[in-house]
Amino acid sequence: MRTPHIVDIEQWLFNFALAEDCRCNSPLVSFKCRVHLNCLKTIATVRTSYFWGEMRAPQAADSTAASQTTVGSHVDLTTTILLVLGLYMVQLFLQETSRFGFDLRAIIGNRDNAPPLSIAGGRLERAKNNMLESLPLFLGLALLAVAKGHTAGLVANAATVFLIARAAYVPAYVSGIPMLRSAVWLVAVASLGAMAWALT
Repeated sequence: MRTPHIVDIEQWLFNFALAEDCRCNSPLVSFKCRVHLNCLKTIATVRTSYFWGEMRAPQAADSTAASQTTVGSHVDLTTTILLVLGLYMVQLFLQETSRFGFDLRAIIGNRDNAPPLSIAGGRLERAKNNMLESLPLFLGLALLAVAKGHTAGLVANAATVFLIARAAYVPAYVSGIPMLRSAVWLVAVASLGAMAWALT
């Protein structure tokens, strides 16, 4: 913001220009007087407009930044929702294709005589079923957050943690490392609890 004495000078220039305008309406005025008057009017108008522009610019910038922050957060949460759904589709694909040993001809066939699941295939199926149990809870909380406008802060961070934990749950389950699967599952459940707590 500019200092008050600059505003006083601009007001004085504007008043002086008006006074000169009244005197220059006389038919005896010279061409030099009118040129001088136009210059004063231009200076007063430009400087006053610049002053008001400086006052309004920070407010407009703050409004734009707030709007961009809200939109950005909303897009982040929406992207997380889509990525979680995409992860579930990947798990469906892995579970079905692992049954046939990733044999393309068997996968695109009628599957009348499906072979039994291997150990890894069984683990992939159980990981998929576990994801199916958690998915309605996550989608309910995420969509409620979008509806209430709580798309930033703890809700968005917890949703991201859920996505990462569920993605890590698949290899943790297939690897068969003791306690690793349960630890990752607890992280995913805790993130759902954080989302619910942030919405209360």
